[in-house]
Amino acid sequence: MKISIKKRKIIINAFAIFLLISISFGANDFKYKPGLNRGKIIHNNIIRNYLFYIPRSYNKDMSSPLIFLLHGGGGTAKGMIKLTKNGFNDKAENNKTIIVYPEGFENHWNDLRGEFANYSSHQKNIDDVGFISALIEEFTANFNISKIFAAGISNGGLMSYRLGCELSNKISAISAIAANLPINLKEKCLLHKPISVLIINGTEDSLVPYAGGYITGPFGMKKLGEVISSTDTFKFWGEINKCSKDFKNIDLANNFKDGTGINKKIYENCANHKQVILYTIKGGGHTWPGGLQYLPQFIIGKTSREIDANSLILDFFLNN
Repeated sequence: MKISIKKRKIIINAFAIFLLISISFGANDFKYKPGLNRGKIIHNNIIRNYLFYIPRSYNKDMSSPLIFLLHGGGGTAKGMIKLTKNGFNDKAENNKTIIVYPEGFENHWNDLRGEFANYSSHQKNIDDVGFISALIEEFTANFNISKIFAAGISNGGLMSYRLGCELSNKISAISAIAANLPINLKEKCLLHKPISVLIINGTEDSLVPYAGGYITGPFGMKKLGEVISSTDTFKFWGEINKCSKDFKNIDLANNFKDGTGINKKIYENCANHKQVILYTIKGGGHTWPGGLQYLPQFIIGKTSREIDANSLILDFFLNN
């Protein structure tokens, strides 16, 4: 007996719905073991993947911080672990910290950078804020969570800014590396409450310009959205967090002689005892300080060894 094309489509659609529901129930049956785990959740009818690390020292009777680490454009959760040299997972044991590595839709985040971003996450207006919010609900329902934080590099850093703007009622602090604030996001950012911000940017970043302007692809071949400068990003977060106008400006000691130097600017007197800090990596590129030199210097610039971004971010989060 032949099945008509119309009936065949109905059967296929019904099976797809059944499969989606089955996966959804599986995702809600939250299971984990100490160490690195793989998870998935359905948000807006899209299967979203993530990795998460549960320290062997975890004790459900004690509260634990929850940190989201967001990969850069075209990256993956696994790649983020590699970029940070497994540093957050290693440090999680001593701090009883739970680390989550979400994956962007088709490897990109909808960071609201504007019309030039030609990724499907932007074109389809993927609800990445809702995705992260759903993960927050998932983890707070299954673990004893004290505070929640988010950090990322490049596209993930821009997404961290967006999370700071839209989820400050849930997230206590954010950090962005190799990322300035998109002009489009600046115009829409409204905080629910003050939030601490740590920025780490290199002056020789050829992809996300330190002085502001258009984000570009490798070798400047494409325009991928417009951002303000690192200094203006720092001042924006100082203003929106109602910090005093004065900030400290410190040049740090140069220990490794690797061709990079460090300047630190800090707003200390902010609402609700929050902080806003900018580390400028003089001579640094589109890189994670202390992390993996994931591409040659002629493409992404130098990775500074003068500071360890893993330690800086973790200490900043645990003190905010």
